[in-house]
Amino acid sequence: MEYLSFPNFPTQKQEEITKLYHNLNINLDYKKLTLENFNEVDNIFCENAGIYDLDKSIKYIKRILNSNIEKIINDENVNINF
Repeated sequence: MEYLSFPNFPTQKQEEITKLYHNLNINLDYKKLTLENFNEVDNIFCENAGIYDLDKSIKYIKRILNSNIEKIINDENVNINF
């Protein structure tokens, strides 16, 4: 019978690896986002977020963009609120 070996990383390295997936210390407060500060705030978030955090953020922003694209298509007023 063959055994599957698991790496035994030190705790600090495990925490570093975990943050690559989900960083509990990063939080993007969408209520404070504006079109004026979006780029700066998003860049800081993206530098520190894990892939799970980035995925959630991308899906949220995509919903906002799709909603506003639909408004443009229907010749409605566009108001981007995060």
